[in-house]
Amino acid sequence: MSTRQIADIARLPTQFGGMAVRPDEIIHFDQGIMPFTEAKRFVLVRHEDIAPFAWLVAVDESELAFVVGRPEDLLGSGVMELTPEEVAQVHLVNPEDCLTLLIVVVGQYPTESTVNLLAPLLINPLLGLGKQIVCAGDIEMCCCPLGIGAIAAQLSPEVGRAKVPA
Repeated sequence: MSTRQIADIARLPTQFGGMAVRPDEIIHFDQGIMPFTEAKRFVLVRHEDIAPFAWLVAVDESELAFVVGRPEDLLGSGVMELTPEEVAQVHLVNPEDCLTLLIVVVGQYPTESTVNLLAPLLINPLLGLGKQIVCAGDIEMCCCPLGIGAIAAQLSPEVGRAKVPA
């Protein structure tokens, strides 16, 4: 590894073990993620202990991380059907090539946890480009329950801790 490559490696916040992140692992959200629009660079951290969930961690904001999951893993297939126009926003042609993630809001009890269906995250894994889109729909879709199944039971309030707007 060259000196330049070493200099380009970002470090994740200490709560994620101070892991080194290669530039090609960083997902750029040019407009940030609502309401944290100042944070632009994120990395997806998967860990078998919280599967099917993962962390989407801000590289430059040590306290900002989201619990996320793929819609098909959390709610079943057919929940999120993207249009070609939506995936074009991350420079993809086929919806199948897009990694779609939902932000999980962890409740006080696992069965109170919800996902936001109105503002999914679209990611082009080849370009490291991400965008949060806002879908039309009922405001209740913003807090879609995960239910009482095995998935929700894996969550605890500690898993969902994230920076909250002041």
